[in-house]
Amino acid sequence: MVNTTGTESVCLNMGGTVIRTSMRTLTSLPDTFFSSILELPSEQDCLTIDLDFSPDAVQVLLTTLRAARSNLNLAFRAVQLGLVRCGVEVNLLFDYVGLAWLLPTHLPSEFDEPSQAMAVHFDFLEGGPSKRDKDMAGVLRFIHATSVEPREPLCAVVSESKQQLSVLEIDELATTDRAFACGKITDMPLNDNLHLILDFGTGRALYPTGLVLWIVPSSSDQVLFLTVTALSEISGQSKVILKSHIHRSEMGTYDLVFCRLPVSPSLRELYRMFRLTLEFERRYDDPAIVHSSLAEIELFGDYMTCLIPDVLAIQPPRFHFHNDYARYKHGVFETQHVDVVDI
Repeated sequence: MVNTTGTESVCLNMGGTVIRTSMRTLTSLPDTFFSSILELPSEQDCLTIDLDFSPDAVQVLLTTLRAARSNLNLAFRAVQLGLVRCGVEVNLLFDYVGLAWLLPTHLPSEFDEPSQAMAVHFDFLEGGPSKRDKDMAGVLRFIHATSVEPREPLCAVVSESKQQLSVLEIDELATTDRAFACGKITDMPLNDNLHLILDFGTGRALYPTGLVLWIVPSSSDQVLFLTVTALSEISGQSKVILKSHIHRSEMGTYDLVFCRLPVSPSLRELYRMFRLTLEFERRYDDPAIVHSSLAEIELFGDYMTCLIPDVLAIQPPRFHFHNDYARYKHGVFETQHVDVVDI
């Protein structure tokens, strides 16, 4: 038999079903059950480890560990597929071997459907912000429901031209309106070349399937361009994951635009920060544009809360999507709040 792994073999016994693997595979992620077992001396030619789990779940574990040798995002996709196939058995096994940090919380949405994975959709509504009656329960709602006090801010507004970074203080805003409490509502004006930075914090990440936006549109005859860029602590890199636009003729006669924006499956990875940029096509100066704003945002996908430091390539300070933000003046964002539905 030819050993292509270059390391000793290990046999995993699941009630009589034996799977032979390598020490290299079982130790590809640190601080696991296997790391401690394999450090013990053994006189056996092939160390045998008994596992009281199904062979299918163990195969998911081995696929995950093999993928983790080269790319943690590939490993996470193996976890996702394994959860679909084996469900609770994978949860139990990963918890037992010390890999519970790889188990996500799934925030379901229409973006889970393959037919919706590529289709951007806009609903144009009349009636003003008080008619915004779709309370979408995604990751921001989940964080609000499960977090303990005090909560860290999730969003900041950045003006690169003025070199300012202004944090949306959740607790302070919530005293004005309870709808602010989960951090979904921003009311960020779209006339000052501002960016919205959403930061889950170090060791936390979202594998995004899509996001939804409530936009108070401008009455001017201009195209609105939307761009979402995401930053990964795992790879240390940022990439554009979504681009779209709303045509000028569609916005002028409506009070609200509800945007449903899927992230292409090929661009889905574990990201810590998201930067949302909304820019109007500037063909001429139009004072009506000052009335346009990003009212609300929500994201969906698989949420991770405790990625271990060993798998992180970078750990930037909060809201520092770019290194340049370190020299920006920091402050608190003063929202131009309008009436919203009380949730």
